[in-house]
Amino acid sequence: MDVRIHTVGHILDGKYRGWYVFVQTYRQNSNYLILIANDIMFGRDDDAKLIQGHEGYDNWMPNIESVEHLFERDYPQVKWLEDVKLKWQPDVLD
Repeated sequence: MDVRIHTVGHILDGKYRGWYVFVQTYRQNSNYLILIANDIMFGRDDDAKLIQGHEGYDNWMPNIESVEHLFERDYPQVKWLEDVKLKWQPDVLD
């Protein structure tokens, strides 16, 4: 399973087809935060204002094996968008 960290992915198949996914890690722990949203900006516009009609969810996972299992089950096909950068990414990213 191809899971990329700190890279936006477009979900092409599964329960959330057409949505976007982002896997984030933090320096202070080894957990993974998986964010999904129905918009590529994950609920914020370029000025960090909330996008009307935004819908999104998150999941905390304890290890990469759990993340891979979640992807296999709910996001089986993802196109990774290396050129999309999220302006709200916190400085605590690894």
